[in-house]
Amino acid sequence: MISYLRGVCAETGEDYMVVDVGGVGFKVGVSGRTAELAPGTGELVTLHTHMSVREDDLSLFGFLTKEELHVFRQLLSVNGVGPKAALSILSAVGIDDLRFAILTGDTRLITKAPGVGKKIAERMVLELKDRFSSDDLLPRGGETQALAGAGEETDEALAALMALGYGASEAGRAVAKAREEAPDVQDAGKLLQVALKYLG
Repeated sequence: MISYLRGVCAETGEDYMVVDVGGVGFKVGVSGRTAELAPGTGELVTLHTHMSVREDDLSLFGFLTKEELHVFRQLLSVNGVGPKAALSILSAVGIDDLRFAILTGDTRLITKAPGVGKKIAERMVLELKDRFSSDDLLPRGGETQALAGAGEETDEALAALMALGYGASEAGRAVAKAREEAPDVQDAGKLLQVALKYLG
């Protein structure tokens, strides 16, 4: 299996990239996030890759971070989700919001991805919910430690902020700061009030 590719970005498209590795051009399927953040044509790039092997197809999919590759593979583990659907989900929803949608059972957010219906979204929630925690929504470091061992009120506060339209990572940072300020609060409503101060 090809674990990663490191070479010159020879060409980019909306959902693919061609990486020139020693004179050989590898066409790699990519998510919208990777396509957006990838270096420009002629620049050096490293993609962490997943190889999909089928009877009539051999394809490579690449990601700028191991984290996105990991989530991609988790999506592939869901029955009925193939590489193209997984890329579509990552492009339309993003890692943080996808994790939040799975944790809260928000199938409506998942179905924003083209070609992903309600049944597939429900299956994703059912099969992946136990693989994520509220800590996955937070940046690594001090803010994550601030929520270590936090209870249900943390998840409820996160859900409330998302319902108000805040992104998962933004909501996670606000709740982490709220938890640092009020470590003994065990009421989701009070925690939410503190978190909103950081989002004002």
